[in-house]
Amino acid sequence: MQSCLESIARQSYSNFRVAMVDDHSSDHSTDIAKSMVSKDARFQYFENRGQGVVAALKTAAQQLDTKYISRMDGDDIMPPYKLAALKTAVKPNVLVYGSVRYFGKVTEGYRKYEHWLNSILHKKQWKQEMFRECVVPACAWMMLTEDFKRTVHWEQIQLPEDYHLLLQWFTGGLQIRAIPNMVHWWRHHSNRTSLVHTGYQITAFTALKWRVLQEHYLAPNTPLVLWGRGPKLKVLKTCLGETKQPVLEISDMKRAEEKLSKHLLHIPSTVVLSVVGSKSGMEASRSLFLQLGLQENQSFFFL
Repeated sequence: MQSCLESIARQSYSNFRVAMVDDHSSDHSTDIAKSMVSKDARFQYFENRGQGVVAALKTAAQQLDTKYISRMDGDDIMPPYKLAALKTAVKPNVLVYGSVRYFGKVTEGYRKYEHWLNSILHKKQWKQEMFRECVVPACAWMMLTEDFKRTVHWEQIQLPEDYHLLLQWFTGGLQIRAIPNMVHWWRHHSNRTSLVHTGYQITAFTALKWRVLQEHYLAPNTPLVLWGRGPKLKVLKTCLGETKQPVLEISDMKRAEEKLSKHLLHIPSTVVLSVVGSKSGMEASRSLFLQLGLQENQSFFFL
């Protein structure tokens, strides 16, 4: 945590405030935070008013009356230009973010994840990919505080909170703007909360996606097609539970196109929820869906 706080203190844009919240960690981070308060008046320390990361974020957000707001994790590092680069690009009703880089003992899988995130930024495909993963890294963004307060509904937030915040920003009408700068060094280690807490595993992600789809994108009793196979399909079927919605599962890809075409002729109001994960499979599925007259993130979704 010491290196994190020092990286914030060294920012080229120096007119900021930091609200540090105790998330009941078992290391010495509280002592480090309090020591920073005694050395730098821009840093303030607060007790978490609840339990867990959501309560900690809410506690921090309620302390700030600044024009801009961003987020930082105690494991990570800011490049010295981060705040300046993000602040320059912020406008009303716009979330600004930049690319990220992992450091530490980074596995090949997470290096690929880093590449995927940054490729979405450069291709500006965040809306296209929004239901697959959290396309805006948790600590790589900045926006106006008034936009943050307008779009975040704390009583609804569930884990994974970074993804739920992003979905609230999307449904709240915020626009996304990407800058070319690498703005965040993301420390990878095996005990990171997002790797060990069940609230960040596939079950939690899929349950959240289904909840947001129901609340904002699907009419009641919308007929559904579940497209694809694998672990994510099993989780999605569990989320659907006792739903009254008619559901057709198409997991055998041999005659999938024929089955879907016939189904859409009889029930044109159908929405397709695809769990296809491979790049080639997604490209082929997207091409088929568009050919059949479906619209992305309206009548078909990649989860």
